[in-house]
Amino acid sequence: MTPHPKRMASIARLLAGALLTATTLVGTSTGSAQAADDEPTACEQVWDALPAAMKDDIRAALPLPLRQRRAALLEVRHQAITGGYGEQVQEWAEKVRAKRLEVWQTLPDDLKADIVAARSLPLREQRRAMLAIRYAALHGRYGADVQALAEKRREFRQGCPGVASRTFVGGADQAVA
Repeated sequence: MTPHPKRMASIARLLAGALLTATTLVGTSTGSAQAADDEPTACEQVWDALPAAMKDDIRAALPLPLRQRRAALLEVRHQAITGGYGEQVQEWAEKVRAKRLEVWQTLPDDLKADIVAARSLPLREQRRAMLAIRYAALHGRYGADVQALAEKRREFRQGCPGVASRTFVGGADQAVA
């Protein structure tokens, strides 16, 4: 069953946040999504660095119905943070989690309030609210720092071909949260 494109935003958040943060942690640049033919994008570098078992689990999750897919991807994240993919991935996952918390703490209060409110909505309305937040972030409503982060995340995702890019269907290229 092919998932409805409008319901892909939560998966995009799960992977995009981790992948973007990972590029900072592994020291890659989120330079242009139009990298030279012989130079992989930052997203490709992160994907290539993942262990085969983790990539296989992510790939296996993608064709599942939305709720099952989300559960499977949460399990991938759980396995990463608890060492299921090895010590190196566990250390990386812990750093990603810490970095995401650090970023969350620096977000403006109005953005945090909007995200918390959006996450309390039913799934369909939640997606619409998150897309509105992402659009507002890209257009500077939450300030220049958030706008820069939103642009950086959009650029990173645009460099995600193959498996990763399939999680960003349906407007998630506007994501910030």
